[in-house]
Amino acid sequence: MGISSSMYVALSGMHMSQAGMEVASHNIANVNTPGYSRQRLNLETMPTWKTGYGQMGTGVNAQNISRFHDQFLARSIVTKSSEYGYAAAQKATIDALESFFNESNGNGINAALNAFWDNWDNVAIANADEQDPTREALVGMVQTLADQLNMRRSDMDAVRQDLNDRVSNAVDDINGLIKGIADLNQQIMRSEDPERNQQANDLRDTRDALVTQLGELIDIDYWEDPLGAVDISFFSGPALVMGDTAYEVGAETDESGDVHVIANNRRNCPPWPEDVTEKIDGGAVGGWIEFRDVKMRDFYLKYESFVDELIFQVNNQHAQGVGLDLFEDAVTGGSLVSNLPSQTFSFDGRNNDLKLSALVPHIDAKEPYSPKTDPENISIRFVKSTDPTKDVSSTVEWNDDPAVKKWEITITLPTDSNGNVTATAEDVIRHINTERSQSPTRGVATLPPVSMTWPYKIGDFISAESAPGNDWSGKLNFNGYSSPSGIDHYTSLDRSLANVMKQGQHLSYGSENARLSTNLKHTDNDVLFTALQPGAAGEKVAIEYVNNGPNQALGVSVTTDPESGARTVSVSLATDADGN
Repeated sequence: MGISSSMYVALSGMHMSQAGMEVASHNIANVNTPGYSRQRLNLETMPTWKTGYGQMGTGVNAQNISRFHDQFLARSIVTKSSEYGYAAAQKATIDALESFFNESNGNGINAALNAFWDNWDNVAIANADEQDPTREALVGMVQTLADQLNMRRSDMDAVRQDLNDRVSNAVDDINGLIKGIADLNQQIMRSEDPERNQQANDLRDTRDALVTQLGELIDIDYWEDPLGAVDISFFSGPALVMGDTAYEVGAETDESGDVHVIANNRRNCPPWPEDVTEKIDGGAVGGWIEFRDVKMRDFYLKYESFVDELIFQVNNQHAQGVGLDLFEDAVTGGSLVSNLPSQTFSFDGRNNDLKLSALVPHIDAKEPYSPKTDPENISIRFVKSTDPTKDVSSTVEWNDDPAVKKWEITITLPTDSNGNVTATAEDVIRHINTERSQSPTRGVATLPPVSMTWPYKIGDFISAESAPGNDWSGKLNFNGYSSPSGIDHYTSLDRSLANVMKQGQHLSYGSENARLSTNLKHTDNDVLFTALQPGAAGEKVAIEYVNNGPNQALGVSVTTDPESGARTVSVSLATDADGN
């Protein structure tokens, strides 16, 4: 071995020492770089040559530069990132929803309800007449409470819209990440030498960081192929990245305004586009979707159940009050028969509700204008039949009074011998949709109906369908000939205490209004009195309840005022020893 060989061996050691220093410097320089893995230079001895006294070494060489990377730990990080993203997304949404229903500041629903009941007490204590300021205060408090309830409902809608916006924005983020991963796959496959176990460490670190970010958004499954590319798919769904190909994700909005995630978006060859919304169970997107579709739905139902019951009970009790004309001290309660409701209206969104739609499009501009051709001049009212019957009936009349100028539709509901309504919503729907003179295939209806003469039929003016109980979004779809269709043609339910439905309210085509929903039901323990004589004669009959004393039988008596002819029906109620 000569001097040159000795110098070569020394030179190889110096070269490798310098390379080791460069690797160490690279590590120090990237100590704060997110996702960076520490690297090291792996050395190996150079091939020896045979001498008479044995194998002679020829120096040192670098085998490769490897990174300190644990695949099992990296996969665990991706999995936990997905779980963290899911939990963080739900927590942020819960915090936002909680801030809207914050009762600690004294301005929430609880405070409004307390003031609401206090105002009722003030009216009762003051024994107030019609002009008493306590009554005006109560009316103002009703509106305040209604505003509070509607505001909270709007806040819920805002949270739901925010969830949809987040899902939509996340779709763009997902596409950016999978595109970056596919590009890195291509660079890595070009840079690496699998035979010598030489890897593109920095590119792999960058790719791992993108995979972790993707895991924070959605739950994924991934694996590395022999060429070094990472293939990624939804955990329970189609592929996102295959080699250097990224399969774009899309967002589509359904009729209720909810955003759906579409895999293989806009592809016109296999794999076909697929709605994977229900398959995303992790990551921030999974948290937002689960909160929107499950927790938010449950919250809507509970909130609306509370509001519905409040409206129903307040109106139900108010309708049974004695009014301003009080009776004797012995009378516990009473009211004119004509002041009692003939049926109860509620807005609870259950399957027995009605959705009514005008068939004729609104007339924006038409000269000369005729009130008879304008669908906003349609009013609808429900009445009970005066005699027992089993069939729903209806009439359509044009009211030519200059102050009215409306098509007045009256729907008569069948009753039993006791005057209780026996029809269901399905009976009303069937009647409306079958009482039709025009063929439903004629296209858009007109007012008055084409080629028809009096009497007109209800099915030529409106159509009806049920409002299903699972319509939890609080929005009702248009029906019939609504055009154009789309999310803009939905209207929020009006659950305001100040907007209880009045019979004869307008029903306009293209403005579906939940206040025209009616529930044909009665409370089993309520009593419904109906005057047998209509008009003024019936309005002169009053009902009063009288304390009949302990252990007395139920009694009914009728007295007549000799001057006015008004009659009072006194119902004597027996009590126990405590006066109950």
